[in-house]
Amino acid sequence: MTDDWSHSTDSWDEWIDVAADDREAAAGDSDETVETLLVTAVSPSGAVTANGLVDGTVIQVALSTQVTRMTEAELADEVVTTCALASRQAEAAQHYLLATLMRALGQDPASTRSFLEHTIGLPTPETVISEKARMLADYYSGTE
Repeated sequence: MTDDWSHSTDSWDEWIDVAADDREAAAGDSDETVETLLVTAVSPSGAVTANGLVDGTVIQVALSTQVTRMTEAELADEVVTTCALASRQAEAAQHYLLATLMRALGQDPASTRSFLEHTIGLPTPETVISEKARMLADYYSGTE
């Protein structure tokens, strides 16, 4: 899935895409299929797309033809910013997954959230959505 900057409302689950190597094989023999949780971030201009793993590692950066109209400095800034956003989204996905698991195990949601955010340092999905909104506002106001 891609991260569409044009949506005024956003939710963390738009960042997540679970990909299986061969879904048909998974139905018959799940031991041979590895599912990978990916996050995707797209720059406000749409010129840069970054895909990353849930651990925050960026594994792919795709460039559109729009990059031919950018200076090297502009492109570098856009790549770094988009990759940083993909990493933050991955951290928020970790937060969500751990919070969901802990809730299923009967842990208090408030204390789990506090532990994940303040002790481990994983941002909440809402925090990353706010950061993304600020980045978008900066882009459109021209104050990057």
